[in-house]
Amino acid sequence: MDKINLPIPGEDGPLTYDNSVVHFERTGAGLFRVILGRGRKSQTWRNRSAEQGMLYNLAGGRAFGFYN
Repeated sequence: MDKINLPIPGEDGPLTYDNSVVHFERTGAGLFRVILGRGRKSQTWRNRSAEQGMLYNLAGGRAFGFYN
């Protein structure tokens, strides 16, 4: 599994990641934009993943997914 290093909250990143869904949007070869979502936005991402059969859960229960 790949390791992801997120920007440090309050320094180079957002003030906090608490209660957020982290969304990665490809912007180019090896480049990604990080978007935080809550509420309706995060539910939309989850629904898109589920509709495409690409919504999963880690052993600890944390959900993650992919979509086109």
